[in-house]
Amino acid sequence: MMEYISSLERKVLSGQEICFEDALKLMETKEKEVTEELCKAADRIREHFCGREADLCTIMNAKSGSCSEDCKY
Repeated sequence: MMEYISSLERKVLSGQEICFEDALKLMETKEKEVTEELCKAADRIREHFCGREADLCTIMNAKSGSCSEDCKY
C-alpha cells in the first residue's frame, strides 16, 4: 500500500488527478502506519501546490456589521 500511495503522490505532483476508485481505495486504509504515510503524502502535495504559508480567515457575525468583507450574508 505504501508504494501505491507513493505512485499516487507522484501522479498528483505531476499535475494529474487521481480517479474515484483510487480515492475509495485510500479511504479503506485502516492501518496506522499507512494512514500516517497518506497524511505525509498529502502534506507534501499541499506544500508543493500551496507553499508553507496559510491564509486564515474567520466568519464574523453578519448582523453585527463589523465585517470588512462584502460576503452578502
